[in-house]
Formats: sequence, structure tokens, C-alpha cells
Amino acid sequence: TRYEYGLCSHALVNELQVILKDFYVLVAQLEYLLNQNKLTLQKFVYLLYPSSKVLYVLDVLCKEVNEKVGGELVNCLYTLYLHQGDPESKVLYQRILEKAVAPYIHMIASWIFRGELVDNYHEFLLVEDRSIDKEALLEDYNASYWDNKYTLQPRHVVSFLHTYANKILVCGKYLHIVRDCLGDALVLSDMRPNQMPRSSRKMLLLGGGDATAEEDGVAA
Repeated sequence: TRYEYGLCSHALVNELQVILKDFYVLVAQLEYLLNQNKLTLQKFVYLLYPSSKVLYVLDVLCKEVNEKVGGELVNCLYTLYLHQGDPESKVLYQRILEKAVAPYIHMIASWIFRGELVDNYHEFLLVEDRSIDKEALLEDYNASYWDNKYTLQPRHVVSFLHTYANKILVCGKYLHIVRDCLGDALVLSDMRPNQMPRSSRKMLLLGGGDATAEEDGVAA
């Protein structure tokens, strides 16, 4: 739970604590039955069996995750989910994966809709080179600002987004340049589709059904 392990790790640990809380409740119930002389060995095994499967899954998960963070952590959880054959264990892995990947998805949304890189723990699929300044473009028009200011960080590219990694990178780059030029005057996530050019409105279709409704209304 140390801060340097990043948001994805924090989300993972939080979900593990929620799952273990249910186990602690079971232990308290078993202790109560024991104190009341109502806990037989057969009942103990029967009541503990479901939790034993959960604890086994968590044991495997913790050993595999080890020191991984960010995109590496998400990839590890996704691999465990794909390779799990037991339906109940697969549901548990899916639950944990969804919680752990949530901060990563939020970073993607901030980048592709606002051009903002929100990654304080270096766990996202791209990295910023702070030594490269846009003011260099005034001296050298062919400066490497566009190519090298933001680049992919391969170890944190999640496998299920691998084919879209470059598109995500370039999309955010364009918005970042626009924000540098216009400040906060143009923020896609704060604009309604009918306030934007028709070609730009298509970008918002990724956000949900409201954009689709607006598009249909304009077409009509």
C-alpha cells in the first residue's frame, strides 16, 4: 500500500481488503459457534470450503503480482483471468481486474479527451520527457518536440489495448498541442456535440449514447 506503487496497486489492495473482510466475518462466526459448542469438524470444513477457494486464488495472485505496478500489474491480472478455468475463480479474477484497471482507464480518458497526462507514479502507457520544451520550436521548426515529448512506455502497455496504443498516444498529443495554443478554451469532455464541427463530434461517440442521439438529430 505504499504510495510509490501507484494507483492501480492501491485499487488492487483496496479490493483485496474488501474480500478479506468477508473472510474475517466468517472467522468471527466460526469462533462464536465454537464458543457455543455448536461447531463440529464436519461443519467447520463445510463452512470454510468456499473461502478456501478464494484464499487459494488470492495466494496465487499475490505471488504472480509480486512487485508489478501500473500497466504491468494490469497485464498480470488479465493473464491470470484468461488462464483460469474454474468459473467461480474466473469471476473473482474479473472482479479484481475491474477494480485494479479503473485508475488506468481514468488516465486514458484524461489523455484522449483532454490531452492531460495524469500519471504521478509512472504507471501509464506513455511517458513525458520534461527536458523537451515547446519553446524550442521557435528556434528550430524541425525540433523533436512532437516525436519525443510524449512516447510509449512498452512495459506499461496493457495487452488488450496493444493495437490501440499508438492511436491513444497520437490522439492525446493533438489535444495537448491544441491546449497549449488555446489554453482551456477547447475541452472535448465539457462540450456538447452540437457545439462542435461535425467531423469532431464523431470523437464523442466513444463516450456513450447521448452523442449518438445528438448525431441522429443533426442528420434528421
